Amino acid sequence: MIVVAAFLSVGPTVRPSDAQDTTAGKVVYVKWCAGCHGETGAGDGVAARHMIPPPRDFTGAIYQIRSTASGNLPTDADLMRSIDEGLHGTAMPGWK
Repeated sequence: MIVVAAFLSVGPTVRPSDAQDTTAGKVVYVKWCAGCHGETGAGDGVAARHMIPPPRDFTGAIYQIRSTASGNLPTDADLMRSIDEGLHGTAMPGWK
């Protein structure tokens, strides 16, 4: 895994604008992510109860693995790296 700064912070809740079309992303999320992270991203998918540590709850916009400063959201590259490479020490596989 590529080393990135690891911080735990409370970030703002971010919602897509009304004009943003998230249809394609939702299809991918439901197929590949919801089983662990849950339909709403709360970390409560059907497989979550079998995982230590539990899957990330995205609803609070709190991200641990990112290259940005404390209090800032991760970059798109940070998110893609986590998805592509997975997260060592967790059940999150690399999807590259």
